[in-house]
Amino acid sequence: MYILSFESSCDDTSVALLKDNKVLCCEVSSQVKIHSQFGGVVPEIASREHLRNIDFVLNEVLKKSEISLNKIDLFASTYAPGLIGSLLVGLNFAKSLAYYFKKPFLGINHLEGHFFSPFIENKDIEYPVLSLIVSGGHTSIYFSKEPLKYELLCSTRDDAAGEAFDKISKLLGLGYPGGPVIDKIYMENENVKPIKFPMPKISDGSNAFSYSGLKTRFLMEYGKLENKNLNDENVISLIRGAEEGIVNQLLKYLKIFSEKYDPKTITLSGGVACNSLLRRKVREIFEKRFNLGIPSPFYSTDNAAMIGYAAYMRFKKGFRSPLSLNAKSSLEL
Repeated sequence: MYILSFESSCDDTSVALLKDNKVLCCEVSSQVKIHSQFGGVVPEIASREHLRNIDFVLNEVLKKSEISLNKIDLFASTYAPGLIGSLLVGLNFAKSLAYYFKKPFLGINHLEGHFFSPFIENKDIEYPVLSLIVSGGHTSIYFSKEPLKYELLCSTRDDAAGEAFDKISKLLGLGYPGGPVIDKIYMENENVKPIKFPMPKISDGSNAFSYSGLKTRFLMEYGKLENKNLNDENVISLIRGAEEGIVNQLLKYLKIFSEKYDPKTITLSGGVACNSLLRRKVREIFEKRFNLGIPSPFYSTDNAAMIGYAAYMRFKKGFRSPLSLNAKSSLEL
């Protein structure tokens, strides 16, 4: 079965072709250069760029895979969550193709796509799975006893982890996206001792991520510095402390829920899953006891291959989506 999938939930236009659950081709057109001048994603610009790029990206996939549209058995696209204008581009494109070729269509939750991204390169992942999905828009932990069954264990009360990286980077004038550049500074200055950021305390005692306090503390500490040069050791110490503060929260709740639910596999996904400190710490802490599913950086970030993989899993179970399906800005699994 050939599956053609689309991902346009934010600022990456992606199209992928799969044969069952094997990725034949996946192309991504990034808008980072456009949005970096604004310090973050501008929704109106993002949706217009998707309109400009999607036909070109599709043609690249069809050309490289040497498969024509009339051979596609299933069309799929992200329908939620994300920026409505962006989502509508990929969603309506996929639905139009399904209608024209009289083939089935599946709308896929972006988070479910991320959940399955580690499976693309590792078909031997065993259930139950404890999944950390962490990006610029999402910071959540899910427990899955079996395919397509999810329990949300923990999410963020305010900012996502990736958003915290972006806002700290914007304050420092380091550009967008912030995660990669902050991680680079962290890794290149291992001789500098990081400032410690306290772990946030949730007032009602529940398990939840929270990064608003860390951002405020960073702003206050940065404001106290006389020398704000990025080469100054005090600035570097603050940056390294922020990265550890962000990552330590993720590790804290992974530890809590791994002990409580005792999964066979722990997986990472989402753009922040590319963070070198997070990857290293997860391996150090969990590798001896659990199987790990950590996708390559390409499949960690937004891509249509993960949407196609999720569509394959749902199609096998008899799921179909109506062509009346509309985009939604927010939706948990």
